[in-house]
Amino acid sequence: MINENKIKKVEELNDKFKRIKSAVFTDLTGLNVAQVTELRRRLRDSSAEFKVLKNTLALRASKGTSFEELSEYFLGPTSIAFSYEDVLVPVKVIMGYSKEQPNLKIKGGFVEGKKIEINKIEELAKLPSRKVLISILLAGFQSPIGGFVGTLEGVLRSFLSTLEGIKKLKK
Repeated sequence: MINENKIKKVEELNDKFKRIKSAVFTDLTGLNVAQVTELRRRLRDSSAEFKVLKNTLALRASKGTSFEELSEYFLGPTSIAFSYEDVLVPVKVIMGYSKEQPNLKIKGGFVEGKKIEINKIEELAKLPSRKVLISILLAGFQSPIGGFVGTLEGVLRSFLSTLEGIKKLKK
């Protein structure tokens, strides 16, 4: 007999898997309830989600999505931190928390449709946030414009001082 509740959970999870931009798979074995609650709070504050998965349901839900190739992560106790928008949010939060709680084991990850290994997750965690990267990019655009304006201002200042010199000579 098919359980309607499980079918609904698989459909919801399949929909989430289709929309996720980045995810980090973890094993929470060794963490107590307070530590897991703290991790959930940090992820929620950073606009990411956290879910403890039932492997059989996750394997069914992954069919037809990019998560299908991640079946190796659906072994043993599995949880997933994910984001629909900012790729770096779950990576940074999980990596930061794993430094505080060594019992949190990272299995692997998923970014923009591709499976990533733990060493790549560590590299991504070192990148500045999206907002910082955008500000660096805008500063890069602004710098040449500021230099151009400064150059024009210098030419104009030289021209005006030359005119002032000619005015003084004529008096």
